Amino acid sequence: MSLLAIRPIGEVSGNSVEAIISRIEIALDKNDFILANEQIKTLPKEMQDLANKTVSDIENLALAQKFLKTINN
Repeated sequence: MSLLAIRPIGEVSGNSVEAIISRIEIALDKNDFILANEQIKTLPKEMQDLANKTVSDIENLALAQKFLKTINN
């Protein structure tokens, strides 16, 4: 197994794991936790389980962001 994984920078098209991760990174860079959370849910369950704490944190941030959007409208 390699210590370093090389992958493209920026958005990757398609539905591969690499493409989903690229969309998550872009969403997080834009502080769009709702979109990041939606993308995380499309990852294989095993990957979600490995990043359990981070997934939980992003989900909580997405819920807070949704709440703030509802009270600002």
